[in-house]
Amino acid sequence: MPDLRVLYLIGNPVVKLIKNYRKIIISKCKQLKYLDDRPVFDDERRRVTVWSNTLELYNDIEKANEAERNEIILIKKEKDLHDERNHLAFCEIMKQGQEIRKQRELEQNNVITTTNINQFSGETIVNIPESEELKKIRQERWNNAATDSNPVNDVKSTIPIQTVFKFKENVDENNLLSLD
Repeated sequence: MPDLRVLYLIGNPVVKLIKNYRKIIISKCKQLKYLDDRPVFDDERRRVTVWSNTLELYNDIEKANEAERNEIILIKKEKDLHDERNHLAFCEIMKQGQEIRKQRELEQNNVITTTNINQFSGETIVNIPESEELKKIRQERWNNAATDSNPVNDVKSTIPIQTVFKFKENVDENNLLSLD
């Protein structure tokens, strides 16, 4: 019987004759994995082993039961300690993840600030050098707008066509410029 792994005795009259039937069977059959309608878990085997050893040593059922209760308390403390370690490890992983996320956000914000991006449209702002003629025309328009009560609405009418062509020559081939 040392290799017995499954034992089903439900309905057998011998069960009623053996006091502490489950504990005794589990303690005698070391390889037993399933007894009647329930599995034999490691915690149960550990409790039963302590119970059985104490019963054999002192031949006192009360001391055996007390030893089993103490083993149950010890098992619970071990599980709580294990859970606490897992919780602390998880918290550490979360903390590291938050640090990584924070670092990525900082890097992303630095990239956004170093590249000129329009905060409203999200498009990249292209730096285009302004010609002296356009600067002069812009300044004149500001001066006229400040003094004139009826500012000009049509931009095309105030910029000479030669200046527009000169302005377009300063733009890269990849960047398109439209004055419409």
